[in-house]
Amino acid sequence: MDATPIGLNADFGYVILVTISAIIMSWKVGYQVVSARKKFNVQYPKMYSEDDRFNCYQRAHQNTIFNNLNGSLIHNNFERVGFYINLGSLCSSVKERILR
Repeated sequence: MDATPIGLNADFGYVILVTISAIIMSWKVGYQVVSARKKFNVQYPKMYSEDDRFNCYQRAHQNTIFNNLNGSLIHNNFERVGFYINLGSLCSSVKERILR
């Protein structure tokens, strides 16, 4: 049984770029939550506070993780190897919202 090599076009780099951008965005939002915990003095293990300003940071972080990094983005990278232009142009979160 011969192994069939997978050839990737140079445009597949856009797919990698979208994935890395989503991961960096989630790290940034996570850092903002840690900074907000210090700023508004919200101790662990409390997830929410009485201060709505902190809750906005926390909800933004949770929505980012739920909508962007729930496995579908990485799954789509492997699923769409042959359709690299489509995946690179459609971010996973936008695609999920359209399909809901």
